[in-house]
Amino acid sequence: MAGISMGKTQVDPKEVYNCGNYYSTTVSQNFYTIRMTAEFEGCNPSGFEALLLEPLALFLDQVAKPAVGEAFELAQKKMVSLGDGLISAAKAYGLTDKEAADSVQQTGGGHIAI
Repeated sequence: MAGISMGKTQVDPKEVYNCGNYYSTTVSQNFYTIRMTAEFEGCNPSGFEALLLEPLALFLDQVAKPAVGEAFELAQKKMVSLGDGLISAAKAYGLTDKEAADSVQQTGGGHIAI
């Protein structure tokens, strides 16, 4: 599908759709992988067993781990939302392009009726 001109900017609905799909799937899944690593490796309380380090182990387990999980869950939802928004925009651009083409077809021979 040809790009749609928006001022000096050319918008290709297929590329917008591909970008949205990338955010909704690949980037979102990568956030999940990073979250799991941060929660289970970055916030791992093992190794903090000495008397002075026990409060740090409790902090990691009871405060940091849930906070990291919530932050990454929010980021993952935002990536999916961004991707879905881009997909919707791509569909809207595509419909606009198709409607314009249909309008040209209806006027006969590519002349636009005013």
